[in-house]
Amino acid sequence: QTGKLLFYADGAMYEFDGDTTFQPEVSFPQNTEITYYNEGSDGGQHYAFANRDVSIRHNRFNLFIAGRDLRYSLINTIQAVSPTCLLLGTNQGVFVIYVNPVWSEYIDDISTTKEYRTRIRRKIIEDTAGNIYMLGYPKMYKYNPYSKKLSESNDDYSPAYGGTLFENAIYTASAEGLGFGKYDLIKETTTPIKSINIKEGDLLFDISIINDSLFFMGGEEQIIIWNPRNNESKEISVPGKSVYD
Repeated sequence: QTGKLLFYADGAMYEFDGDTTFQPEVSFPQNTEITYYNEGSDGGQHYAFANRDVSIRHNRFNLFIAGRDLRYSLINTIQAVSPTCLLLGTNQGVFVIYVNPVWSEYIDDISTTKEYRTRIRRKIIEDTAGNIYMLGYPKMYKYNPYSKKLSESNDDYSPAYGGTLFENAIYTASAEGLGFGKYDLIKETTTPIKSINIKEGDLLFDISIINDSLFFMGGEEQIIIWNPRNNESKEISVPGKSVYD
């Protein structure tokens, strides 16, 4: 939002001035290992650190949450719900953080599949109506910011690692060997998508939209290019044991 490029390396954050110079970003604590960083649409900066502490910098507030207050969870994603409310998706469930006054609500195991603990992965997606979808395991979860209710998807296909919103649907990539699917936001069901190079057992970890007729999907030892207009796909084989996020 400020036009700066930020780079993290070896415990220090640097900013690029747009010309040729890298300068240390002086407000960032030195010798601190970052495990998660995100810049919100409002320009706020979200950091999670190796010791599981969280720092959130916003034009209206600065918020620090000690790792012990988050049960030392691994922070996978942070999403602003409103100027005073944030969602933290972790490997141990969901935290709802209220800013003023600061307090948190911990939503432990919302999964009806009780042998699994809810794990939110790297993507939180907001639709045009303001509903927030958290992609995780063993289900996808929907948070309504008006009713403040968190609900579980009824769809057995929905566990997802990565995903993206496109034409009123969430396209999901699953690391459970469920391949690729289209989650309809109206019907709240997922339709598996199969193409000549997309198979049900594929391990897919992330999706990026290049334009409205070109998706890139990263997987295990492969990158798949897919056209949603005609369901044509092409596989780029990658040697070795690489996984593409």
